[in-house]
Amino acid sequence: MKRNGEVGTRNAEWMTVRLCDVVEIDRTGVDPAKLESQVSYVGLEHLDASGGINWSETIGSAGIKSTKFRFGPDHILFGKLRPYLRKVVRPDREGVCSTDVLPLLPKSGFDKSFLFHLLRTDDVIQRATQACAGANLPRLSPEKFRVFEFRVPRSLPEQKRLAKILDKADEVRRKLQQSLRLSDDFLRSVFLDMFGDPVTNPKGFPKAALGEIIKLKSGNSLVAKDMTEGGLYPVYGGNGINGCHDSYMFEKRMIVLGRVGAYCGVVHYTLPQSWITDNALYVESMKRKMEPIYLVDALRFANLNQYAGQAGQPLISGGRVYPVEILDPYPDLQASYAAIVTKTQTKIQKSTALLQEAETLFSSLQQRAFRGEL
Repeated sequence: MKRNGEVGTRNAEWMTVRLCDVVEIDRTGVDPAKLESQVSYVGLEHLDASGGINWSETIGSAGIKSTKFRFGPDHILFGKLRPYLRKVVRPDREGVCSTDVLPLLPKSGFDKSFLFHLLRTDDVIQRATQACAGANLPRLSPEKFRVFEFRVPRSLPEQKRLAKILDKADEVRRKLQQSLRLSDDFLRSVFLDMFGDPVTNPKGFPKAALGEIIKLKSGNSLVAKDMTEGGLYPVYGGNGINGCHDSYMFEKRMIVLGRVGAYCGVVHYTLPQSWITDNALYVESMKRKMEPIYLVDALRFANLNQYAGQAGQPLISGGRVYPVEILDPYPDLQASYAAIVTKTQTKIQKSTALLQEAETLFSSLQQRAFRGEL
């Protein structure tokens, strides 16, 4: 490992290196036609920012024909396209990857797990983002990446020690994230178990058009510059909470639909005391009794985005969605479903609070680790 200079007197055992001093950017090309069809294939879409890999694709199933990069369990995979620079993963098997993914091979004396955590720091992501070039899909060139400078411990055991601390903190965080994902999956499965697929309606529930159930209205205009930084009340647009304000429109919880753009048709159930902007529609009134918690999920299953107008940017309106039919199950069944959802959401809130604490702890440990303070 090449030493370019000491980091400082406080931590004389740390030094500054370039990426190319400690890591080989291993762009070993391979012709998929010369490999077995069952060899694993990984593209950017198979990597996630939490460090996980979806191994569902193979060369054969993905129909890969052009040259790709080879990698193995000694590599780190780094997504080089903006905004996917946080997709940094540690593969545990061999495979081939898209050329939009850089296989990085740590050199002797440099720990793979330490590199993994180093490349996920905000400092590295920010520098990589600024170094990206290209009009349509900005990407980080290997030539620019290889000269990035880092502070690292000279000692391999010290690198391993720090990586082990961060691995443990990251594991807690990832388990909580997984718990939240499983909770969402659980509620979806409960809905389908109790009511069946709304499209095929195997249980034979009566149906009702949305226009017979609800009246929709557009929210009130509130642009970002007019919101109150540090305000007490959440502001909802089509994509959920997008700011805060010092006043609110509604005392109670409201059902919100994204009205325009990429989040057209997305459904949210607000917190009490909220503002709803004109990028969203809200249920102004109910024309007949229906359990709100059931209605929220019935609207989600209705996939309202498919009814958006396509002239210009996507747009929905009451007129477009009122004819859409949803299942109208018996009130006691709706109430039973709402009770399950409420109980599960209480657990989700607790898990979310724990995840926020875990995120804060991990961020603190990460910063201290790479300042040489652990």
